[in-house]
Amino acid sequence: MTTIKGKKALEEANKQKISSNIITQDENEITVEQYLEQQCDLIIRSFQDHTSLLITKLRQQYAEGVKSINLLAENTIPQNTKICVILKCIAGSHIGQRFRLESVDEDNVFKIGRSTGRLFKEKGVSIYKDKEVSTTHAKIELRNGQAFLIDM
Repeated sequence: MTTIKGKKALEEANKQKISSNIITQDENEITVEQYLEQQCDLIIRSFQDHTSLLITKLRQQYAEGVKSINLLAENTIPQNTKICVILKCIAGSHIGQRFRLESVDEDNVFKIGRSTGRLFKEKGVSIYKDKEVSTTHAKIELRNGQAFLIDM
């Protein structure tokens, strides 16, 4: 092993732009291997501190997310609550007409379009006169007490 003594060790540390206060052993005698091990230990400790901080932040964010989800779950309408959606045409061939959509079974999907098919007449809205509406234009889904319009 090569030994760097005293001032020589400090000069070597300054050349490599590493502060001399890192040397914790007797400054009169330290090997290059010992110096490098100390540097390695410092880097590892720094990395462990940083990862511990990140893990703590992640756990806090997770806890906040759980609280937020629980609040949303508490504020939703129960599954057995019936929802009624009323659509009113404000333009086009069906202007002024209203369409009432109310769930009568487990299937909470209502189709909207120009189609005159059974699904549109019985479980949806058939706007057959309006050429601006596509055959299968959209659907409305009722989930967790809320209505969602999905463009098709």
